[in-house]
This record gives sequence, C-alpha cells and structure tokens, in this order.
Amino acid sequence: MFKRLAKFKRQRERDEEKGIDISQDAAPETMMDEDEDSESESESGSEDDDEEELEVEAEEEDEEDEEDGDDDEDAASDASSGLSVPPISISTSLTSPFYTSPDSPLKAGQPWTSCVCCPLAQLKSTQQVDVHAGSKAHKRRLDRYRTFVREKLTRTERENDFETGGADPRAIVREMEAEQMRREEKEKATRVKVKPASKPASSKNGSAPSECAEAGRSEKAKARQERKRANKMAWKQAKEERRKANKEAKQQQQDKKDEAANGDDAEPAAEQNGADIQTAAASPAESTKKDNKKKDKKRSREEEGANGAAAEQQGPIEAKISSTARNDEASPGKKKQKKKKKQKIAATPVAA
Repeated sequence: MFKRLAKFKRQRERDEEKGIDISQDAAPETMMDEDEDSESESESGSEDDDEEELEVEAEEEDEEDEEDGDDDEDAASDASSGLSVPPISISTSLTSPFYTSPDSPLKAGQPWTSCVCCPLAQLKSTQQVDVHAGSKAHKRRLDRYRTFVREKLTRTERENDFETGGADPRAIVREMEAEQMRREEKEKATRVKVKPASKPASSKNGSAPSECAEAGRSEKAKARQERKRANKMAWKQAKEERRKANKEAKQQQQDKKDEAANGDDAEPAAEQNGADIQTAAASPAESTKKDNKKKDKKRSREEEGANGAAAEQQGPIEAKISSTARNDEASPGKKKQKKKKKQKIAATPVAA
C-alpha cells in the first residue's frame, strides 16, 4: 500500500513539473476503496483488476527506468561535450588516466569519475574505479595509449599543457581508436582475399562454416596440421616397409623348407643322372678299362670260391681259422678276442 502511495505521489509531482492538470485525478485512497468494492462483488472481477494493476505498475516502472537511464545518458553526454579544455595533461594521463570534472553528473553527492583511455566508462564510486583499473580491458587500452603517445606525439605535445601546445588526451584516444579500426578493416580485407576458391565443406549440422572462421585460421594451426599429416604418412610408409620385410622373411623360410624336403628325393635322381651322363660321355678307352676291371673282379671271385672249397676239404680247424681271419679283417675292433680264440683252437689236440 505504501509503495502504491509513493508511486502515485511521484507521478503527481512529475505531472506538475510537466504542466499537466492534476485536479481531476482521484486520490489514491478512493482508488483503493474502489478496488476493495470490486473485489467484494465477484472473485473473477477482482482477479482481472489485480492483473490490470500489475500491468500498469510494470509499465510505470519501465517508464521510470527508461527516464532515469535517459537522464543519466544526457548528463554524461553533456558532461563530456561541455569539456572544451582537457581535464588532465598527457603526462598526467600516462600515470593515472582517471579524472573528475565539475560538470560530471552527481551520484550520492559526488561527481562521476571518468577514464581517458575508456571514454564510455562512468565510475560512480572509488570501488568501481579500483575494479576498472584492475580489469584486463583497461590495462590493454592503457598500454596501447602509452605506445601511441610515445611513437606518434612530439616531445612538446607529450610534456606541455594544453594551453602551451600540449595535446588533448581525449583527441589522442579518438585518433587511436580510428587507427585501430582502420587496421582491423585492412586485416579483414586481407583475410577475405586469401580465402581459398574451393567451397568449404559443410559441418555436421548441415550449415557451411562462416567465411570469417575459415579466413581466421592462423598459420600456426595450418603448420600443425601439415606436421600431423607428414607424421601420419611417415608412419604408414614405415608400417608398409615392415610388412614387406616380414613377408619376404616368411617366403625365404618357406623356400628353405621346400628345398630341404625336395633335396632328399633329388639326390638319388641327380646321382643317377650324373652317372648316365658320365657313361654316355666316356671314351672307348675308358669303356675297355671298365670291362677289364669287371673281368678281374670276376676272376678274383672265382679264385676265392676255389680257395673256400679247398679250405672245407682241409677240415673244420682250417675252416674255422680262415673264417676267423675273415672276421678279423671284417671287424678289427674285436681283434684281441678273436686272437685268443685262435690260440685256444691251435692248442687243442687234433683227433686222429
């Protein structure tokens, strides 16, 4: 109830300032009585009235906020436009860019604090000044401002006051921002020219990537992609070489096994083939020599057969001796044992 009365009072004061006739307006108490009567008549009617009142109150609050914001913006713009002489010099702004102007709008009885590097910043308390001074955006703009002053301004413009030829910090900031905008536009135009002629591939959701995202790809990212591609190709090549080497080693092992298996069967055939070749290539003289050797072998066999028959006729002792002799010649490893047996046989008396 008290909020409603306060709002009604503020609205009447605002209407009086604008020159609007407020004699026909009803008192807030009567408005509340009418609302109570309507609520007692029907429940549905009271709900509709409450909704309408809430909508009216919301609209009034929005209008008040917009009016307050417009007043603040007008005050800030008037304060900035009314400063013909710079509030601080270039040398002072390099160390502390904050200043307070007597034409600045008041907040709780104190004027707003402005920043040379950040013209849109209107700081209403010392706490806001500290927070703004520690922000990254302010530090970045302050560094750029100091660099611009050091490189672009002369010594007189940097050290002297505005009345004696010094530069205006606000004009320097505007010039710095204009140069920054020109540089960004130039870089953007350069990126658009470098854009590849081929149509970019569509993304997963079906929409093609924007030109800015495609043109803004840095050289570092491209180099990283090239390195990845080269490493992948080298890895594939090394893998293929290892696969070929393993395949060749397995093939060599299989060939060796096949040769070893076929060697046993091939040796007799090779020997027979070699003998046939040698026989076919032998001269007539060699063939006669072979015939003579065969005859000699046959003659020696016949003589051995005759000797064997004579030994059988001589008796069992001589047969045993001849057999032991042959055994000694056949197996020299048992020479001692057979020699003892021979001595025993010789020592035994022969029956008449």
